[in-house]
Amino acid sequence: MRTEAQLLLRLEVYGVYEYIYWEGRGYMAWHLSTGENIEILFVEIHPSLRGQGLTSQLFAEFCQRAKLNPPYNSVFAFTRADNEIAHRMYLRFGFYLKRIPNLYKHLDAYLAVVNFQKLCEKLGVA
Repeated sequence: MRTEAQLLLRLEVYGVYEYIYWEGRGYMAWHLSTGENIEILFVEIHPSLRGQGLTSQLFAEFCQRAKLNPPYNSVFAFTRADNEIAHRMYLRFGFYLKRIPNLYKHLDAYLAVVNFQKLCEKLGVA
């Protein structure tokens, strides 16, 4: 798992972004995209802590923070086609997945997208 400093270094290219960093547990970073949509840039839970509900807590905190500056229509992310862990995570939270051939150099990807309000409701964030 990246340190907070490593995460911030990776985020520099995005300019404006927001993030949650839980030392030794996990993190999530996102930014505002076009059309009142939020793009998730990074999500990671420490491998030894997976399956304990931390991802749900991370997404719930994300919803709470994002609701401070609404309105948002949807949340989306791109994942490599071989990232099965990410696909299961996004499906669990109600995201729709669409395969996109050759989005990355020599690799297919998936676009994951969900309505912002429905995501927050699923997580119990009103």
